[in-house]
Amino acid sequence: MSTQQARAVELASRRAVQDGYDVSRYDISAQKKGKEWEVFFKRNGAEDKPSPGDFLTVFVDEAAGRVLRLVPGK
Repeated sequence: MSTQQARAVELASRRAVQDGYDVSRYDISAQKKGKEWEVFFKRNGAEDKPSPGDFLTVFVDEAAGRVLRLVPGK
């Protein structure tokens, strides 16, 4: 994992915790799109029919080093 990716995951995880998510219960992956990181959270053991809270995405501005938004899964 690159330093930038690790920083994005750290920022996204902090934001998720602030919004009430227990990030230890999620598998986390990140992918860079342009100047933003999309950090994906998938709850461990989430089934084929997801429940609210099984997924969320946090968008991080790499240059500014800040979270842009958190989008909960539906």
